[in-house]
Amino acid sequence: MENVSLKDATEDLTLTDVGHILLAPLDSEFPDLSKFVFGQESTYGAFKWFGDTSAENLPEFEVEGGEVTSRRTFDRKGQRNQRADRTYTGTFNAVVRNKEFFEATVGGGEWDEAKKAFITKSDSYAKECMMLIVEEDGEWISGLGLYKVSLLSGFAKTDLENFKEVPVSVAISADSQNRIKADFEPRKKAPAVTPAG
Repeated sequence: MENVSLKDATEDLTLTDVGHILLAPLDSEFPDLSKFVFGQESTYGAFKWFGDTSAENLPEFEVEGGEVTSRRTFDRKGQRNQRADRTYTGTFNAVVRNKEFFEATVGGGEWDEAKKAFITKSDSYAKECMMLIVEEDGEWISGLGLYKVSLLSGFAKTDLENFKEVPVSVAISADSQNRIKADFEPRKKAPAVTPAG
């Protein structure tokens, strides 16, 4: 392992000031975060901004399983180790409830244009896509990319002091190339470009 300078070590520390969740069809390419500018969709690649999410309940992820069990014989201990399968799950809370939100988080539902309402049915299912969480810290940017997720929204939670939130469950699995996630190290942000005119 190479020695890490104090300067490099400091630059690897991150504090999240603002964050954004973006989604894309499976097998898309993650955008170059060094060129990513929030609000400039041309820098998102195939991804689209999901919309505003909760600042009170930030995205959380869990890993379950993976425990190692040691197998023995009658005569000898520790002859074989077996690792349990792991499952990856997460949750984030949306604060927007519109047609685009429901179509991204509920499969098999139906939008009623006349009533401006999304109808979730008994046979509705989770929607699969890629997810990218971009985190900005001053002049630095980093991210977490998930190659294959299944999203399913639940019931909205009412709060008298904060925006109404809808929890979205995230089931994470490997894509066709057996990839789970990509952790993007911090790097300098691209300068925002003011549109001409």
